[in-house]
Amino acid sequence: MDPVIRVAAIDDHPLILQGFRGWISKEPRFVYGGGFRTVAECLVSGPQPDVVVLDVHLDDGSLPVANVRALTQAGAVVVIVSADEEDTTVLGAIEAGAAGYLRKSADLAALTQAVLQAVEGGQPISPELAFIMSRDRRAGRPELTDRERDVLEYFGSGLTWERVAARLGMKHQTVKVHLRNIRAKYRRLS
Repeated sequence: MDPVIRVAAIDDHPLILQGFRGWISKEPRFVYGGGFRTVAECLVSGPQPDVVVLDVHLDDGSLPVANVRALTQAGAVVVIVSADEEDTTVLGAIEAGAAGYLRKSADLAALTQAVLQAVEGGQPISPELAFIMSRDRRAGRPELTDRERDVLEYFGSGLTWERVAARLGMKHQTVKVHLRNIRAKYRRLS
């Protein structure tokens, strides 16, 4: 059997934290690592989680980039979630070391997949993150090849890896390689 992954959540809404605990209780590969309202609470809570599902906007006034850095320095893999798509905030958190991004409207299967990919070092790019990256016009953004931009635009539009591959005349594994390369370019900005 695969090792159990300790997963915690940080969100300032009690209802979200209660739902998170319910989701964890039904997922045999995960163990509940706690639900916290701030990063500071999580960091002093005892055994540190393997993965933290982090809301990018917390009521304590903390900054998303600082939160991601504090958690990754403590050894956690971070998957950020948000109810909105503030491109610069999401990109800043990714560049600070977050392994992935999902909108809060994603289903639990997508969250499970993102956590598992993050733990395995897969640095998941969700379609939502691909969409944000495809619109990145900031100065200093990573230099992407034309092919990488095409992959981002198609994947960010909601096409599956297989459909992107068919549209661009490549194997779906090649699409995954392009997404990993893009993710690595963003990570190098930190």
